[in-house]
Amino acid sequence: MSNKSLTVALVAFFVVVGAMWGTILGLGWQPQLGLDLQGGVSTILIPAPGQGDVDDAKLDQTVEVIRERVDALGVAEPDIARQGETIQVQLPGVTDQERAEDVIGRTAQLQFRRVLEIIPPEAEDYAAAGDCGQNLEGPPPADQEVVLCGQVPDPPADAPESQEQQPTKYRLGRVEVSGDQVENAAAQIEDSGLSWFVSLDFSRQGDQAFQELTGELACEPVGAPTRQLAIVLDARVESAPEVNADVQCGQGISGGGIITVGGEQEARDLALVLQTGALPIQLEFATSQSVSPTLGRDSLIAGLQAGLVGLVLVAAYLIALYRGLGVLAVLELVMFGVITYGLVVVMGNTMGFTLSLAGIAGIIVSIGTAADSSIIYRERYR
Repeated sequence: MSNKSLTVALVAFFVVVGAMWGTILGLGWQPQLGLDLQGGVSTILIPAPGQGDVDDAKLDQTVEVIRERVDALGVAEPDIARQGETIQVQLPGVTDQERAEDVIGRTAQLQFRRVLEIIPPEAEDYAAAGDCGQNLEGPPPADQEVVLCGQVPDPPADAPESQEQQPTKYRLGRVEVSGDQVENAAAQIEDSGLSWFVSLDFSRQGDQAFQELTGELACEPVGAPTRQLAIVLDARVESAPEVNADVQCGQGISGGGIITVGGEQEARDLALVLQTGALPIQLEFATSQSVSPTLGRDSLIAGLQAGLVGLVLVAAYLIALYRGLGVLAVLELVMFGVITYGLVVVMGNTMGFTLSLAGIAGIIVSIGTAADSSIIYRERYR
């Protein structure tokens, strides 16, 4: 290669490297760290028993629903993989393990049913009414009447700590509107600013069914249990509002519905799982653990220290053996490290590449390989 061609190649090389680092510094990019370096939540989910054979199509669909939920949570570079019937979910940077489990594993089977009877805890037939669907395998059957429980009420301020609160039981009719007919869900706050709710937008068919259902309920006497509409989520009655008195019989409510919940986080999480759709199968957590970044950080520091000591020894060996050529070899290794680190940062912010302890070990090994190549080249040159 002529001197002119070599000069052009070097200039082009430094221009490309300079542009890469200019972009990194200008945009403030940082390497994307994996679960073992920044901590997070790691879970393994398996299909719940009693569902029969779970085929690959349902498992693949389940993975996609979980991926949509995790993306909506704003988790950077999650790792969601399926191994046979096992689904592994790793969420770097997530600190709230309980919330992550609730969002990931929630079946989110939404049903709208007529209230046929309300059975309070003090009723004589409360115990005989049923077990609130605890023995059901999967969501409550859509074409059957069921007895489900509402939420457990907060105990009164003067209630003894040992006193266990019992939920109200509801005898419900068949499903007349389902979660499959919900096209959009959004968390909103009431005008008073005191409570949150989830607004639902139905599909055209769902809106028609919801209007017919509420129109029929509006014909029932005001105050009667049969005028109430139960909103069932995963075999629990989230709420059972009564159709307002100003709704005319036979007309009903169109334009969507609402689910009243407690706080902002609960409303946003519920809207998220309803928006992304229900899981096609029920899952249970085989393992779930919160990974602390402390161990990964200590291992990272130890690995970098070991790599730095190794590089210093290699550099001293090259300079002692080859003198001026050895200095050039050290500069080559420094440039190799700068380029490699820059590529890691760029790929992490453009292609989703995450840096783990294994990746750092691989980078150190690649620098060692580059040092070996440099030594072999200089031996041939000498």
